[in-house]
Amino acid sequence: MSRTVPSHSLTMTINEACVYMRVSRSTIYNLAKDNKLPIRKVAGRSLILRSDIHSLLGVGG
Repeated sequence: MSRTVPSHSLTMTINEACVYMRVSRSTIYNLAKDNKLPIRKVAGRSLILRSDIHSLLGVGG
């Protein structure tokens, strides 16, 4: 999985978030289940806001 996420993108798919955060899909789903990382459904796609990831990780931007 050597995909990169465009830095201008406001949202990420589950797979992109995994690459970005360097965690597994199950970690993403566990964070969502624990209400720590919201996953939004848009037109049948599961998306995560970049700002939500940054808030979770405690980083700016």
